[in-house]
Amino acid sequence: MNRPDRSSATPRKRPLPLRRQLLLTVNLVVGIGLVALLAVDYRHELSERLEAKRGSLAEEARTILPAVRMLRARGTDAVQSHIDDVCSRMRQAQSPRHHIAVRLGDRMLQAQGHQFASERLLQDIEAAADSTRPVLTDDGVPLVTGFERQGDLAVYVSESVAQVRRHVRADVAGRALAIVIGGVVIVVIVNVLLLRLVTRPLGNLVSVVRRIADGELGIRPGRFRSAELDFLGAEIGQMSVSMARTSRDRRAQLAKARKIQEHLRPDPPVASEIDVASLYQPADTVAGDYYDIIRLDDGSWILAIADVCGHGVPAAMVAATLKTLLLSAIETTHDPGQMLRIINERFFRVTLAEDFASILIVRIMPSRMQIQYAGAGHEPGYVLSADGGIEPLASTGMLAGVLAHGDWATRSLPIGPDDRLVLVTDGVTESMDPRNQQFGRERLVRMLRDASDLRPDELVPRLGRGIEAHRRTAPVLDDITILVVALCGAREHQPAGTREQTSAPS
Repeated sequence: MNRPDRSSATPRKRPLPLRRQLLLTVNLVVGIGLVALLAVDYRHELSERLEAKRGSLAEEARTILPAVRMLRARGTDAVQSHIDDVCSRMRQAQSPRHHIAVRLGDRMLQAQGHQFASERLLQDIEAAADSTRPVLTDDGVPLVTGFERQGDLAVYVSESVAQVRRHVRADVAGRALAIVIGGVVIVVIVNVLLLRLVTRPLGNLVSVVRRIADGELGIRPGRFRSAELDFLGAEIGQMSVSMARTSRDRRAQLAKARKIQEHLRPDPPVASEIDVASLYQPADTVAGDYYDIIRLDDGSWILAIADVCGHGVPAAMVAATLKTLLLSAIETTHDPGQMLRIINERFFRVTLAEDFASILIVRIMPSRMQIQYAGAGHEPGYVLSADGGIEPLASTGMLAGVLAHGDWATRSLPIGPDDRLVLVTDGVTESMDPRNQQFGRERLVRMLRDASDLRPDELVPRLGRGIEAHRRTAPVLDDITILVVALCGAREHQPAGTREQTSAPS
């Protein structure tokens, strides 16, 4: 008897390997650092180049100023001709947007050899002369200006910074390429170090842990170069040895428990009144199912089958307790309902609050060709006739161990000389196939009808094969017990009466 598992497994996203996480982290840090370094380098380099360009333009303005001062006496046309001549000698490829402007008092002159001369440009040139940063023209060209003043005379020389920026970008790109190559070399070195110092040792540890998880206990990892991994490997090895020791002790204890439980199972009856066959299949090393066959002094027989909550060692211990309680109850009464009342009172006192059991007790009276039965929440038993007729032995009260006191009705049935009693636990009807479909009571009843002419030693294997065929590859989740009993030979007469009689326990 299993309690439903309410735990639900939450799917987890598989994490990245440590080596990949470390490499991603290193690459990310290196990449962010590289971008930040290049940005700072670019701004610093551009600032220095612009300052140098501004200085060279100012030097050119200082060179032009004496000639303009001398030509001023000849008139503005001479000055205009001179600045046009100087500006035309500058190469556009080397000095893009090179332009000269002269202020003569309140009047401004500018070189006319370029198509971009304009009043607006004069304003931009003067604004750039008073700024440490380039000034954008109307068409979006950044200008830098150098100038020289002497009295009311001023010479402005401007130029586009596009060429400067191209040179700076080329220089920074060259340095960036060198840095990237260096970064790749560093990443390769880090990758090799991670492989040797982290990934490979951790892989060895993971392999050992997996082997331990698969049951290969007692193995130890090798030694490692780092103190931390060496300590972790030693602890895993110690854990493996401890688990191996614990596993050996547990196997020995389970083997002893299995031997005790087999000793508690009844021996096949040697009397000629009944014929018995059984199937006992624990879901674990030991089972929480229990059945018994006891001959009474008056010639009748007690059949008992029980299913304790859970399975494994705890359930087996409770099942062993049930055998003791059953033997004690038989000393007081032979009435199945009264026996359940006595068993329940003592079961409630000696077991834990969460322990309970289903029990079905049948008393066979061959001399009367009659049975009495009482069930405490147990899976129905069946009386199977040779003609295929089936009479269920339904529960007559609640589970044992739920309350300290309870009542279970005892019911009586006449049986024929060729009838068989079939008792099962719910591990039979609740056996699951791979699609989580139960074997079910209806399937069990159909199989019983189809095998109504079989002896117990033929019927039990037939039922076992049917359960296996239904379950296929699905695991065994609960203990399975089947008990089939048949009367051996006919009696002189079968007592008259109704098919079912009920008597309340006294």
